[in-house]
Amino acid sequence: QQSPAIKDSASGEIMGAIFGILGFTLAFLFGMSLTRLEHKKELVRDEASAILLAYQNARFLPESHKDQCCKTIINYASLRLQIIQNARETGNLAAVREGILQSERMQDSLLTAAVQLTKIPGSDVSAFRQSVATMIDLNIKRINNATGDRIPRALKVLMYTMALLGLTCMGYVSGLKGQRSLIPNVMLVLVFATIIGIILDMDHPANSLFQVNQQPMQDVLRRISSLRF
Repeated sequence: QQSPAIKDSASGEIMGAIFGILGFTLAFLFGMSLTRLEHKKELVRDEASAILLAYQNARFLPESHKDQCCKTIINYASLRLQIIQNARETGNLAAVREGILQSERMQDSLLTAAVQLTKIPGSDVSAFRQSVATMIDLNIKRINNATGDRIPRALKVLMYTMALLGLTCMGYVSGLKGQRSLIPNVMLVLVFATIIGIILDMDHPANSLFQVNQQPMQDVLRRISSLRF
């Protein structure tokens, strides 16, 4: 029969290995979520710049389409901002999906206008067509970043499993030693819970703690309203 000291040592080594794997997993997932969050911020800036460029190009279109295209782009920018605000405030995914569909219909109308303008002799709409294509591409990337490019479920299961095993082993070792370190144990649980919560928030489409600043889109709307050409 093994002595209590040997059992205690073996249990401590197992607990150390479990917490080591958990720490590595949390560090890996934290880095993945942080990268995704930074990419989301970059996409907001890029889309805002693309919308402003599309509006500027639309101002040089023939009179027959200029006003309608400019109005559509303004409504598009306002809608993109409204979609994010609704997702944060209400979390209504159905409303978000409807907003995305509405923005895609606006994209189609801009492309249709570009195609019609190519049929007008002497009109050059290549810059406008390219800027609209860039808007559409960035819209797809933002949707994919929010809904598709997330932490795989298998890694989340691994994170939860390692946390559960680690805390269970910690309680078992404390029982073997006959010591109840309540405050340190609670602090450790809170630390892991906080890190896991941060990772999940950064991975969520509508970030609650680490919200992506939509100021670039607001600046675009302000800049568009100030243009006088």
